[in-house]
Amino acid sequence: MTTDLLRRIIAILPTAQPLDTLLYECAFSLAVYGMLRVSEFTCPKTGSFDASLQANLQDLKVYRASNGHDYATLLIRAAKADVFRNTSMITIHATGQSDCPVRIIERYLATRQHSGPGTPLFVLENGNYLTRGRVSVTLRTALRKLGMAEECYAPHSFRIGATVSLAAAGVPGYVIAILGRWSSDCYLLYLKLTPKMLGDVYKKMGAISAQDVQSRGAAGKR
Repeated sequence: MTTDLLRRIIAILPTAQPLDTLLYECAFSLAVYGMLRVSEFTCPKTGSFDASLQANLQDLKVYRASNGHDYATLLIRAAKADVFRNTSMITIHATGQSDCPVRIIERYLATRQHSGPGTPLFVLENGNYLTRGRVSVTLRTALRKLGMAEECYAPHSFRIGATVSLAAAGVPGYVIAILGRWSSDCYLLYLKLTPKMLGDVYKKMGAISAQDVQSRGAAGKR
């Protein structure tokens, strides 16, 4: 899910339960801008929570900076790829836009200010904890309203879309790898070459002169 699609989804999230709507806005924004795996911000079951493994409310914080560069941090308690279960901290900076993730996070935290420590990060108004299943249902409902192929998306689409958005913005690969907490270049599996990109690539390839090639190496000679 790209950041552009995220904006469209947030705009049409259900409003029957205002606090739940804000919860999903925060969860989805955090998932995209934080490049999160779904297990890093949900609970395994609606009533099952392990404070040592799942995200706690106290793990998400917003900081006001004197220079105006506000940011939010989230403690990742157990990353999928980390067999030693070491914690890590991710940081999301304010964008200055109307759908700024830091502002959305700030509004959500304001609704939970009376909740005690050691509680799940996301709790629905009915008291159930946010699960992968609820994320999937809400996401697909929003996509259906947009007239999009809901079967093409899943909770992991947040992480994939964030990777694609960063690549489309021209962000260097090593930065994408650091933000996504990858130790290899496996994030490349999420990126696809569009017809326009391929067209540009081959136009550039066809315009290369012999001198350009020779300056780079053996020009295909054995």
